[in-house]
Amino acid sequence: MYSNAEGIEWVEELAYTAGGQIGEISRQTDKAVLFRNGTANRLPVGTKIYETDTPVCMAVVDGRKLLYLKMVEG
Repeated sequence: MYSNAEGIEWVEELAYTAGGQIGEISRQTDKAVLFRNGTANRLPVGTKIYETDTPVCMAVVDGRKLLYLKMVEG
């Protein structure tokens, strides 16, 4: 799972370089039980996800770069 990092000061200050594509949104739902790889609740289907050389990933929606943080447990 990933969380939108918009408004997080240290993330917005990062200098990053986009890497290769690591995924693409293939379905959209707001029901947690239906989530699996490639599912999003806000990003539109077809959105490409890219790795960066930092702890964040980047999604590109309508030419706008959106940064996301991976949510890790334990």
